[in-house]
Amino acid sequence: MYADDLKIYRIISLLVDCAALQQDIDAVAAWCASNGMELNAIKCKLISFSKSQTLLTFDYRANGIVLERVNSIKDLGVIMDSKLSFNDHVTSTTAKAFAVLGFVRRNASEFRDAYALKSVYCSLVRSILEYAVQIWAPYRETQIGRIERVQRCFVRYALRRLTRCSCHRTMTDVNL
Repeated sequence: MYADDLKIYRIISLLVDCAALQQDIDAVAAWCASNGMELNAIKCKLISFSKSQTLLTFDYRANGIVLERVNSIKDLGVIMDSKLSFNDHVTSTTAKAFAVLGFVRRNASEFRDAYALKSVYCSLVRSILEYAVQIWAPYRETQIGRIERVQRCFVRYALRRLTRCSCHRTMTDVNL
């Protein structure tokens, strides 16, 4: 049996909150053991979300193993960092969108219909840019600019491609 993506969280203000979170971790580990499941503490990660420069740190343990503290974590495809700035997520998302846009440009070079090209872009590229945007919605100009760069790249490509196609069609029609 497998269970995946369990999150345990608690607001930590005092050392007593750290102890309460450790008790929660112990309770989950005990539940797993009593139900024939193994908690893989090596795969467990710990992240603290805070705008504060100083954090109350505590070595949390699961099955006697100290949990690894990380600065960013990927959850359901969204990369969250400890400051919730989502810079790593925007970088990853735009890189993936540019890669898929390159795929579209290579494989849709024969498209003549603007609606077909737009449909391919929306389904393959734009869907990447909009995935879980309710969680990580960019509000900084730099993040917005990086995302819009992908869109502008497609628009430039589409305008060059479709303008060339319609001019070619017009010239062919005139020659007939």
